[in-house]
Amino acid sequence: MRDPLGSRESRKRFPSPFSPADGLRRLAVSVGGLGYVPLLPGTAASAAALAAGLAVLAWAPQPVWVLAGLIVLSVVVGFALTGWAERVAKEKDPTWFVLDETAGMWVAMWALPGGWHAALAAFALFRLLDIAKPPPVKQAERLLGA
Repeated sequence: MRDPLGSRESRKRFPSPFSPADGLRRLAVSVGGLGYVPLLPGTAASAAALAAGLAVLAWAPQPVWVLAGLIVLSVVVGFALTGWAERVAKEKDPTWFVLDETAGMWVAMWALPGGWHAALAAFALFRLLDIAKPPPVKQAERLLGA
């Protein structure tokens, strides 16, 4: 019977496009695959972060500290995996890397504590500023090498 995956020799010539560890990295930086949404992946990730943030605000006993923890975690993971993502994509700031949008959305929600009205305003303002990139944002990106 023939091996459905091909011979060992063919698997050596055509290795898997990425390892299981790379798959976990992609899952993290694409926020569960939202970075691969064909239209507006950053907005999709920001909307997911908004939903998660609203859940935290509604149910966490100390929502400000939970949001702060999520921000720190996403920033640390984002910084740790940025170089890897750029090497894999062979470009700066690959479109599927949306963990920064998630972190940014949580920062916006943390800066505007309040109910869901403030969270929706934070979402709209964050997406507007992230897409338009007015002068202070654009200069900050250049300063950071993005």
